[in-house]
Amino acid sequence: MDISKIEARQISVHRINCQINPILDELFVLFEETRKNRGCASLRIDFTKKQVNQNIIINTDPYRLKQILSNLLDNALKFTEVGSIEFGYEIKESFIEFFVKTLELE
Repeated sequence: MDISKIEARQISVHRINCQINPILDELFVLFEETRKNRGCASLRIDFTKKQVNQNIIINTDPYRLKQILSNLLDNALKFTEVGSIEFGYEIKESFIEFFVKTLELE
């Protein structure tokens, strides 16, 4: 995603109601495969689902959500050699907070 396009308001956003867990499940499968292909045997990727059995639906652009989280996960994968990458979401009072965290072991 190009920051200059965001600042110039040239990024189009198409909001729809969509479920969170299937989007993040897809990202987990994609980045687990990427991790294996890059030979990162001493790195683990964890997807933390706070609401496993619920269909959490939000109004967002699923393409942009995947794009942003993919960029964060790709950077985490590039810069973490040993340890773990955890991603997911937490439901707060009036919003959902997405996260990508790294824990590098020495």
